[in-house]
Amino acid sequence: MRQVRVARVYESLRTAHLERFAVMAPATVLYHGTRYDYDLSVLPDGVPVPRQVSRPAAVRELLTGGYDVVELNEPLMTRRWPDLLAQLVAARLAPRRRALAVAYCIGLTDPADELAARLPRPLARLATRVVLGVLVRGFDRLAFGTQGCYDLVAGYVPHRVLARRAAVFPALPTACDCPPGEREPGTVLFVGAFSERKGVRQLLAGWEALGAGAQGLRLHLIGKGPLLEHVQHWAAGRDEVRVDVDPPRSLVHEALRRAHVLVLLSQRVGAWREQVGLPLVEGLGHGCEVVTTSETGLAGWLQAHGHEVLAPTAPASQVAQALARAAGSPRDAGQVLADLPTTDSRIAADRWLLRPPTGRGQETAMTGTSDVRATVLFAPGKGPQAWARRHAQSPVPGRWPYGLDGLEQGGAQVSAVELRPPSAAARLARRASAGRVSALRPATRVAGDLLCWDEQTAAQIHGTVRGERLLSGVIWVTDRLDRPEAAADVARTRDLLRGLDGLWTLSRPQVDVLAQWLGPDAPPVSFLRFGVDPDFYGFAPYQQAEPMVVSIGGDRDRDPRTLFAALEIVRSERPDVRVVVQSSSKEPAPEGIEVLAHVPHAQVAELYARASVVAVATRPNQHVSGMTVALEAMSTGRPVVISDTPGMDDYVDETTGRVVPVADPAAMAAQILALLADRGTAGTLGAAGRAAVEDRFTSTAMCRDLLGILAR
Repeated sequence: MRQVRVARVYESLRTAHLERFAVMAPATVLYHGTRYDYDLSVLPDGVPVPRQVSRPAAVRELLTGGYDVVELNEPLMTRRWPDLLAQLVAARLAPRRRALAVAYCIGLTDPADELAARLPRPLARLATRVVLGVLVRGFDRLAFGTQGCYDLVAGYVPHRVLARRAAVFPALPTACDCPPGEREPGTVLFVGAFSERKGVRQLLAGWEALGAGAQGLRLHLIGKGPLLEHVQHWAAGRDEVRVDVDPPRSLVHEALRRAHVLVLLSQRVGAWREQVGLPLVEGLGHGCEVVTTSETGLAGWLQAHGHEVLAPTAPASQVAQALARAAGSPRDAGQVLADLPTTDSRIAADRWLLRPPTGRGQETAMTGTSDVRATVLFAPGKGPQAWARRHAQSPVPGRWPYGLDGLEQGGAQVSAVELRPPSAAARLARRASAGRVSALRPATRVAGDLLCWDEQTAAQIHGTVRGERLLSGVIWVTDRLDRPEAAADVARTRDLLRGLDGLWTLSRPQVDVLAQWLGPDAPPVSFLRFGVDPDFYGFAPYQQAEPMVVSIGGDRDRDPRTLFAALEIVRSERPDVRVVVQSSSKEPAPEGIEVLAHVPHAQVAELYARASVVAVATRPNQHVSGMTVALEAMSTGRPVVISDTPGMDDYVDETTGRVVPVADPAAMAAQILALLADRGTAGTLGAAGRAAVEDRFTSTAMCRDLLGILAR
């Protein structure tokens, strides 16, 4: 399989870029200039040396280099708009192949503010709207490092244009992998340019107001810049202050390891605004308390996680108080680091940006699927557009729900349609028809087959669309067969399913139950193994800062009573264990258990990565309730303790987790406690779970098998 060729074009490089290249996808790096802190000596071994080129040369390279993906500068840089437009055109017109154009965006400077220095304000805003509209449409994917940056672009670009190609990855690091150091309490560190916009004058004034020397605090200033002489003059004679001018990166890391507090009082200067502030990111990655201003794009996250965020105009007395509070914080570095994601957000964004495009004949060739033409029908409010809107708010796995965008592989021609909510007349007609096929095949027609994820979606297509064949998944109905109150609806569903052309279930035992219930002359029923996105739920080494049990999910067949009873036992035996449960159940939770009504997908992935064990309790059911959470946790490398329902053994076994009897809280608690006590076994199970997902439980594999069902 040919390796994907990637080019990254930078206006200017800095040392942090070089350090990150070691863990980013291999690429040809082209740059025009360097920043004040550029130090090529830190480039990791084996990473190609970046090439400094002129702007015309960069365009020529994109035209002739044969790249699959090109990462360009973000579209908010007004002074680079002509260059960016030329690069986008080059990526589109490259004779060998049309490259995927992507960018990572963190800018907070409004282009209209910059243009307003030369144009009337209304004209500046109009020009920004037009140019950003053109540039954004030229990109295939835009990853945003802050919500503020996304909102800024969204103010000029239509939502339908931006949301389908955008995702937000808050610019947070993981713990730095440099050698561990000993934090020195009371040490306050500034790293960066000695300039007005980095708040140097505000820091020095605040330090004077603090009377830091008398309080045993120390200030370490690292950097260079236009205010260097002022800083050196101010520091002269202050025994508690140390100034280092542009030291090597190894000494910067050493200072970060020792620091208790990282301070960066960013100021708005003219149209310029701080994007994120690399020193803030590096300080967090070393477990520092942070003192900053609301000008950084991370201000909201920092404030929500106990750091000090001031107004940029805060007087010296408030700066002094914030420094004192941060230096007096009882948190240790480990507690600060525990708030960070397990995957560096820039790396997560890079993986998303560089995911290979689907449907363009990539190398995952599949026998027998090149002639497949199908349309996936999604329930109202649950289609790709709604999914993209959710993605814009917080990242979600895949472009389509359930990873069904993976059907665009092996030459298959697949599209998606989100159904409109049925009218009252349509609902009455469906009930009157009892789900007969003739009623399901209206005049509106699309080429190829129609696919529905579940029987509830299939029931909604009455009066909307018609294809060559109609196939559907079946999830819920087999758990309602013995319920008298559901008899009428179950009968309608049976008539509906008998009139379809093919069915699948995600539970192997459900196949026989469904086939027997539907009777002779029913459509064929296949078992489809479910899968998840192994990149979104990336593997995280088993290195928890605190013992933690996580439980996610609240579908109709979850068993919160058994779950809470089991977790209460765990907490009584191990009060040091943190327990986090996402559930909308009204069942009262025992004391000490954190219950969250809703958690976005990205935060769920973070919870898995922090967990020691993931536990799921379900009632008896045929459709393997809980398997999605089990696979997501396994993909992250976490052991699973889950209820033993029909079909669960297709997903979880003794090599990847522990399966316990239904409605047995004592058994569930015993297995959770055993894994908490034996980190070695827990880590082994987690690693085996990840291997199982990569081998047979990915959404790509699921879509490949579904295409096989269609090709029969």
